[in-house]
Amino acid sequence: MLPRQYRLRRQRDFKETYRNSRRYDDRDLSLYVRAREDEKIRMGIVAGKKVGSSVERNRAKRLLRAACRELMSRMVPGFDAIIVARRSHRGKKLADVQSRLERLLQEAGRLRAEAGAGDSRQSLGGGECAGCSSQ
Repeated sequence: MLPRQYRLRRQRDFKETYRNSRRYDDRDLSLYVRAREDEKIRMGIVAGKKVGSSVERNRAKRLLRAACRELMSRMVPGFDAIIVARRSHRGKKLADVQSRLERLLQEAGRLRAEAGAGDSRQSLGGGECAGCSSQ
């Protein structure tokens, strides 16, 4: 799970991000990005019923959260984003999801070229969290 400080939590935040954002699409994902005035990065992850059963939706969200954790240290601060899983997202592996998310974030101009570039204030540590297992 992403730490609380990196999550969009309120319906008001989701609505504002949907309303005032730019959308980037992929076959498996949609990314809504809205600039912020401060240095925070907040992410919201959505998987609607079209993705599949609750098991499939939860798996899609877990994969997206893991991909976000891996890419967080390379993200340029100062934006809110909503990642929407699509029906074709079913059955994907973490590497596939991460590469697609990485491409969309680069297209949006929210990802640094290299992991070592810039400061690491937004880093989540070692990319691991308690209770997470590598896949």
